Amino acid sequence: MTGSRLASRNRLRGAIAVIALAGILLVGWAGWQRFMVPRPAPDVAFQSIDGRRIELANLRGQVVMVEFWATTCVICMREMPEVAAMARELGPRGLATIAVAMPYDRPDHVVAYAKRHRLPFVVALDPMGRVVEAFGPIPGTPTRVIVARDGTIAATLVGAGAERLRARLDRELARPAPTG
Repeated sequence: MTGSRLASRNRLRGAIAVIALAGILLVGWAGWQRFMVPRPAPDVAFQSIDGRRIELANLRGQVVMVEFWATTCVICMREMPEVAAMARELGPRGLATIAVAMPYDRPDHVVAYAKRHRLPFVVALDPMGRVVEAFGPIPGTPTRVIVARDGTIAATLVGAGAERLRARLDRELARPAPTG
């Protein structure tokens, strides 16, 4: 191989490395912005299975856990009793829990499950996926979005982990309510 071809190949490799590094940095920055920088929670309303309309903005001052789940999700079904216990215990400390069934979940299954297990929180249907889209992307179930008392998203927790969820809720509930 000639010197000029070798130099050209090395320049190409260097350019590819720089582009790859820039891509990695961009993805890292976007992830950091998405999960680490507080951002306002979306202005959404939930439609409960009992017909009520609950606006997230009206829950300001409380810590809100929005649980994206499905009756077909094995992890969701395994952890739902723990989520219900947390809601009962932490509600008096200022936690509002809203379980949003994924758009693909059958409403009759959601209603039957909620009634059979006497879930102690708002269970909402999202058949058109508007709430999922507003909070999205929702990479899978369960996904828990914790909204701080000031209306910003404090955390997004994806996958199994009731213990991790409990620790994050305790930390958020310990923060004082915003003044003014």
